Amino acid sequence: MPPISARTVDPIRLLRRYAWLLIGAAFVGGVLGVAIYFALGYFMPGYEGTILFRVQPGLAAANEIGERDFRGADAANRIARTEVIALRDRAVLRAAVKDRSVQTDTRWIRGFMMSDGSIDVDAAVDELEEDLVDVFPRQTLLFGVRWEAASPSDVPIVLNAISKQYLDVRSQRNVAAYAANLKLFQKQLDETVSDINAIQTEISQFIRDKGITSVDDMRSHQLTRAMEDIVSRREEAKSNYNMVFNRARLVEEKLVGTIQPTEEDRAAAVMNSSVRPLEQMVVAARLQLRRANERYKDPNHPEIRQIELQLRTVEQEYEAKLADIMRENLQAQQKELRTQIETWDKQAKRLDTEYDEKDAQLRELAASYNDFRAKEERQRSLERSREEFEILIREVKLMQTRDDATQVQLSAPAIQPRIRSFPRLPIVLPLTVMAVVGLVLGIVLLRELSDQRVKTAADLTLMPGIRVVGVVPEMEDDPTGTTAVERVVSAHPTSVLAESYRQVATPIFKAMERSELHSLLLLGGLPGAGSTTVATNLAATKAAEGRRIVIIDANFRRPHLADVFGRPADAPGLGDLLAGTKTLDDVLLDVGGGISIIPAGSPSSRIVERLNSEPLDALLAELRSRADFVIVDAPPTVAAGDGLVLANKVDAAVLVVRANQEHRGLVARVLWQLDDTQCEVIGVMLNRARMTVGGYFRKNFLTMAEYSQKDKT
Repeated sequence: MPPISARTVDPIRLLRRYAWLLIGAAFVGGVLGVAIYFALGYFMPGYEGTILFRVQPGLAAANEIGERDFRGADAANRIARTEVIALRDRAVLRAAVKDRSVQTDTRWIRGFMMSDGSIDVDAAVDELEEDLVDVFPRQTLLFGVRWEAASPSDVPIVLNAISKQYLDVRSQRNVAAYAANLKLFQKQLDETVSDINAIQTEISQFIRDKGITSVDDMRSHQLTRAMEDIVSRREEAKSNYNMVFNRARLVEEKLVGTIQPTEEDRAAAVMNSSVRPLEQMVVAARLQLRRANERYKDPNHPEIRQIELQLRTVEQEYEAKLADIMRENLQAQQKELRTQIETWDKQAKRLDTEYDEKDAQLRELAASYNDFRAKEERQRSLERSREEFEILIREVKLMQTRDDATQVQLSAPAIQPRIRSFPRLPIVLPLTVMAVVGLVLGIVLLRELSDQRVKTAADLTLMPGIRVVGVVPEMEDDPTGTTAVERVVSAHPTSVLAESYRQVATPIFKAMERSELHSLLLLGGLPGAGSTTVATNLAATKAAEGRRIVIIDANFRRPHLADVFGRPADAPGLGDLLAGTKTLDDVLLDVGGGISIIPAGSPSSRIVERLNSEPLDALLAELRSRADFVIVDAPPTVAAGDGLVLANKVDAAVLVVRANQEHRGLVARVLWQLDDTQCEVIGVMLNRARMTVGGYFRKNFLTMAEYSQKDKT
C-alpha cells in the first residue's frame, strides 16, 4: 500500500466552518480580558517614568560658536546606544541604590531590606538591570531609560539618582580624558621637533653627496625622450613581426592543405603564360562539344562521348597545371615572408636591448630624484605636524573650560507619573481575546489534522500515484436549485452539477479512447458513494455526443439502476442472463437518448458467484458491437468483494469517493487492490464535495451557475 502524505488544512474552509465558534471564543475572551484588567489593576499596579538625555555633536574646534549638526543619523544613534550602556553600568546603578534619597524616601527599597536592617544592594541592582528599559525616541537626538514601580513617588527618586551618578561618572571620565590627551599631544610635539632637526641635517648631506639642488620634471629629461622613442619603434617592430608571421602561417596552411587557396591565388596562377595554351584547349573542346550536341541531338552519340572524354582530360590537365603554379607562387611568398620575419625579429631584439640599457639609466636617475623629493616632503610633513600639535594643545586647554564641549546633556529629568501604566486595557483585552481564540483555533486545527476523512481534492492529491479525474459538488451547493441528482445532466443540463459531470467525463473517456478501452467499472469504497448516480450522468454526458452507451447494474445486493429510469425493480436483467434463462435482447432496455440499461435482474437470479463466469465475458464482448461504451455499476468494495471480481472483467475502472465519508486509508487500500486486477485504473472521482472546501471550487461553482444563467437568457 502506498504511503500517505501529511494532511493539509484549507484555512478558508476552516474559518467558514467554525466561524460562530470563533466569534463566541472572541466574546468570552473579551469578558475575561476585562476581568483580568481590573484584577491586575488592584493587585499589581504599575507607574512608569522616563529620564532623557540629549546627544549633541560637541565642538570641532575650541573657537567654534554655536552647535554643529551630525553628519548622519547613524553617528547620533551610535553615540546614544553607547551612552545607554554607560548609563546602565552596574557601578552607576550601585551608586544610585546607595544614594541617601533612595534608601530613605522610597517604598521600593524596602523590598530589599534584610533582617539586620541593612540593604541588599546587589539584589536591588539586579532588579534594576532587569527592569530598566532603553528609550530612543524616533527622529530625535534623545536617549534614556524607562522604569516602572508600584508607587508613583518612587519613580522620580530612583531615576534621578541614576541620572546624577551617571553624569558624575561621565564628568570624571572627561577630565581624565583631557589630561591624557594633553600629555599625549605634548609628547608627540616634542618627538616631531626632534625629527625636523634630523631631516634638515640629512637633506644638507644629500645635496653635498649627489649634487642635486631641485627636483626637475622627469618627463622633459633627454633620457626620458630617448626612452619614449625606443618604445615607439619597438612596438612598431613587434606589430610588423606579428603581421608578417600571421601571413606566413596562412601561406603554410594553404601549402599543407589545411585551408584552400583563395580566388586571388587562383587568379594569379591563371595569369601565368604556361596556363594559356591549356585554357585555350579547354575553350576549344567546349565549343566543339556544343557544336556536336547541336548536330547529333543525342548525348549518347559516339562522337559526342569522345569529345566529352577529351574535354575532361584537358580540364584535368588545366586544373593540375593551375595547382602546380599556385603551389610555386605560395612557396615563393613563404620564402619572402620568412626573410621579413627574420628581419623584424632582429630589429625587435636590438630595440629590446637598447630599451633595457636606457631603462637602467632612467631608474638610477629617478631613484636620485625620488630620494631628494621624499626628504623634502618628509620635512614639510613634519613641519605641518608640528603646527597641528601646537594647535591641538591650545584647543584642548580651551575646550576643557567650555560646558558645551560635552556630547551628552540632561534633557528631561524624571517627574512623578500621574497615570497608571500597568495594566492597560488596549493591551490586556486584545491579548486575552487572541489567547482564547488561539486556544480554540488550536483545538479545531488539531481535530482537523487528526481527521483522516477525504473532504477535498487536495486530500486525494496528497496520496502518491493518485490521479483525480474531477470533483462533483453536493446537490445543496448547486446555486441553480437542482433536485433530480440521478439524471441531472438530462433533467437540468445548465446546472452546476451537470457541468461538473461533463468536466469529469472528459478526462475519463479521453483516457479510454486513447487506450482503446470499451468497458468502464464504477465502484465506491463504502455504501452511499454514489456510483449509480455517477454512472447515469456520465452515460448521459457521452450519449449527448451521439454515442451509444450501455449501463449494467452489477450490484446484486442493492440494485438501483432500474428505479432511476422508472423500470420495475424485479425486471429481467444481468442475473437472468448469467443464469441462462434470458438472452441479451430480453434484458437490454432502451431508455432513450442513446442510453440502454441492463438491470440487476430478478431477485432469485442475483447470485454474486456468477459474476466471475464466462457468460459475463461473452456479454461484454457482444456489447462491443452494439455500444460505443459500457458502464458497469458495482457494489462498494468494503461491503462486498464483487467490485474486485468485476475489475478483472472490464477494461478500465474509476473509484468514486464520497466526500466527508471515506478515509484516505480506505481509498489507498482499494486502489492498491485494484492495481492487482487486469483493468486500467483511470483515477479517482470525488463525489458530493461541499462548497466550503475553499475559494477555488466555490468560485468555480458560482462561475458555472452565472454563465449558465446568462446562456439561458
